[in-house]
Amino acid sequence: GTLTQVINVQCTFNWNFSGVFIICISVYLKSRLEKVNERITAANGKYIPPAYWRVMREDYGKITSLVRKIDDVIGGVIFISSANNLFFICLQLLHSLDGGGTAAPSCLNGSQKTTGLIVGYTQTVYFVYSLVFLVTRSVVGIIVAARIHSESKRTAYALYQMSSDSYCAEMQRFLDQVHSDDVALSGLAFFYLKRGMVLSIAGTIVKYELVLMQIAGVSPTVSK
Repeated sequence: GTLTQVINVQCTFNWNFSGVFIICISVYLKSRLEKVNERITAANGKYIPPAYWRVMREDYGKITSLVRKIDDVIGGVIFISSANNLFFICLQLLHSLDGGGTAAPSCLNGSQKTTGLIVGYTQTVYFVYSLVFLVTRSVVGIIVAARIHSESKRTAYALYQMSSDSYCAEMQRFLDQVHSDDVALSGLAFFYLKRGMVLSIAGTIVKYELVLMQIAGVSPTVSK
């Protein structure tokens, strides 16, 4: 009915919007950390007083605190979005394998004309396209969010590039803070959005897909 269609549109909109929302938040937080690293790099080769490193350390601490506060607020959104992506990727992959590239029976009827390369393969093409779109969107979202963690670790590399004349107790405290902080968005602290998560999710999808194929009795076949 109409109500079902409205609910379906709203769910689809919210599902897609959550991914875009996470990407936008990640880009902003990454840009704040990037500014700190640019200021550190710009100071290379210059005499920097200890007070400067205290200010930089405090600014870095404010940004990492902001990341944690935002993570506390949107952690549930990240968890649900990641769970939805994983579920629908497995579902679409199962349908793609179940289709097996076979044409629909109505399109194989001799009384009907078949023109075009994908005539009769509409369902398979849809599932394959949907699968590619879901995987691409999920990978892009993880990579963009993972840049927060990568940028936070690049701060230590920028500090190590400074000349020994700039070394002081405040710089050492700054380095200790960078190494001790694990700055990254998470899904309710069950997982953290880092680059290694792409491979972890890929392995999880393969495992679940094999289980689903065994339960559903699906084996990929290609029509002759």
